[in-house]
Amino acid sequence: MDSNAQLTALLDEVLQPRDGYFAIETIRPLLVTTIEKLAVICDDAWDSSALAQLADALMKGELALTSLPSQREKGIHGTHPIHGALYKLTKMQDDIEGLNDRLHLLAHIINAAFHWRTDIQAANNYLNFNEEDEKRLKRTTYLKTLESACKVARRMEAEWLVYLKPFDEPTDELYKRCRNYRAYGDKNQQEKYITELERFFAYALNRRQPRQGYQDPSSDEANNTSQVQRKYSASVASMTILRKAGARQLIQRSPCHPI
Repeated sequence: MDSNAQLTALLDEVLQPRDGYFAIETIRPLLVTTIEKLAVICDDAWDSSALAQLADALMKGELALTSLPSQREKGIHGTHPIHGALYKLTKMQDDIEGLNDRLHLLAHIINAAFHWRTDIQAANNYLNFNEEDEKRLKRTTYLKTLESACKVARRMEAEWLVYLKPFDEPTDELYKRCRNYRAYGDKNQQEKYITELERFFAYALNRRQPRQGYQDPSSDEANNTSQVQRKYSASVASMTILRKAGARQLIQRSPCHPI
């Protein structure tokens, strides 16, 4: 695989694009900024130097990416939420500070979504996996919750983004801020957005299972309450860890490895 093919594969992992790279020419500047932010906040799942190289290649137009002229926005927010969010944010460039915060939030969403996909792929490779027992690992749960998180990045009012700062910290810290936010009285729409973000990060980072009361025993909350043990069997848990390690090696070996 040549260097451009590796970078394109990494781009696909980040953007999760619609076939045909819908409006790639339009979203390119914001995509570059988002990748640069991802390179700063990313954890060991990514190679930050490869992300920086991808951003540079996109900025210089070194990747041959052309959108199909007949494509339209319709449906993209449900099927390709990250791609759709970037496209929507291109129409919000009058508010520079607010846009910068939204792109930073989107970078955290991209990071968490990658961790979630890694877990889903690991589970699907396990012969005895039953998605009804692990609702968090259902593809439909992933896509619906990711769509909600990307909607927050697009719609949350700029003055409410301050409750999520600072953004230049690990994604787990952003999750904790969302989790610890407390509304007084009935929640308004902006507070509901924070709840939606908390749910996304909780599922993506495996802090909680949908409707099963699952809680990571190592989390701050678990230290103050009775611990609820992981519902994975030991074999599934071991498989997930091995799969994650393999995924990181693959990224380092191919699309994410510095070229």
